[in-house]
Amino acid sequence: MNVSGRIALLLGSAAILGGVASEAFAGAFALREQSSYGQGMSFAGVAAGGSLSSSFWNPAVLSQVMGFEAELGGTLIVPTIKVTPTAATVATLDALSGGFAATSASGDMGQDAFAPVGYVAYRINESLIAGIGVNSPFGLATNPETSWAGQAYSRTSKVFSVNVNPMIAYQLNEMISIGAGLQVQYFKTSLKTATGVLPGDPTADLSGDDTSVGFTAGIQVRPFAGTEIGLGFRSSIRQSLEGTLELPGSQPLPIDADLDMPETVSLGLRQRITDAFTLAGTVEWTNWSRFGDVAVTSPLLGGAPVDLNAFQAGAQGLSFQYDDGWFFSVGGEYAWTPATSLRAGIGYELSPISDKVRSTRLADDDRLWLSAGLSHSFNERFSFDFAYSYVRAMDPDIDISSASNPSFNGLPFVAEGESDLHFISAALKVKLGGGARPVFESYEEPAVRKF
Repeated sequence: MNVSGRIALLLGSAAILGGVASEAFAGAFALREQSSYGQGMSFAGVAAGGSLSSSFWNPAVLSQVMGFEAELGGTLIVPTIKVTPTAATVATLDALSGGFAATSASGDMGQDAFAPVGYVAYRINESLIAGIGVNSPFGLATNPETSWAGQAYSRTSKVFSVNVNPMIAYQLNEMISIGAGLQVQYFKTSLKTATGVLPGDPTADLSGDDTSVGFTAGIQVRPFAGTEIGLGFRSSIRQSLEGTLELPGSQPLPIDADLDMPETVSLGLRQRITDAFTLAGTVEWTNWSRFGDVAVTSPLLGGAPVDLNAFQAGAQGLSFQYDDGWFFSVGGEYAWTPATSLRAGIGYELSPISDKVRSTRLADDDRLWLSAGLSHSFNERFSFDFAYSYVRAMDPDIDISSASNPSFNGLPFVAEGESDLHFISAALKVKLGGGARPVFESYEEPAVRKF
């Protein structure tokens, strides 16, 4: 196949993958489920390589591609999310409404979802590799009972995104590779809230969407045989949303709002301990603290702020006040047979949502990840990844009882939260052509090497 044919094949594969996207629920509302291979170890070491899907965290790992590779997979997300008001909250609602307020729990507000991903890459020559990934970095779907105790704070909440990420990697020598990429991201959100506390009260809807751009960059270093270190960066993307505020009994009001999505830095290590066993680890930082106050304005008001009484009393914007997020994980991979590898990992996520700012839309807290997975090669061209993770939020109780919580609209609301999730992930991988990683004159081949 000539160069133009190979590039056409790469772009054609990317176009097929362009249809993949979904909405789901994750820590804050970022989706970590971008790699079935990585999920099997709670994403330990993903920025250092291991699979084509590792390029989501670090484009430099495309250097491990020897010919043409494709990876298509997805994750079934099964969450259980419940918010139960305290007796004091129920008493307050009854007192304000003369006993007519909705006072029930949210029910299971988590929505099952399927989050597909796709990656393709091709080694153009000894040093240059091109690739593209299509996925959904941000997602949220919570849907409590229409009439429930917290309806004045939230009904349905949705976030949907599609990110197309063309990348290129350059292999400087056998030890060092660098990479960079462009992010083109479509982002859409809808936040619905009841206009009162009575069952059947109408709903206000704030919604908008935007397409914007960012970038990715990274470096992969292989200082010794069996050691891979990767550092990857995904930039912030400003989503300049255009949409509407729909209030009962009035015409939709056009609105504008700028959301600054957080940047992420991922550090990964993969260390071969024996010929059969590899140890891996990840440290990841996400700059959620840039997700603070979001001004909501309207062109019909000459760019003046919109009064969002239905969402936050007297507010002229939305306030989140998130902290930075951190994720740590360790895992291991064992080559059980030449064709089958087993892996497992444990992770801990420091949520950007603290007790002071937790809302009914996102009952999230620090999370414990427990994961296991496997890979099986059918032959030299086709292989399969499978993974399962159980994730438990530690203590996602909600206290919106004063103005110290940015969601406070004048109505005290205290509740017990519960959140756990099951992730079932699988991917099919294809490799065509290629051989061993090229040897550069500047690098002396070790006596024993296995990457």
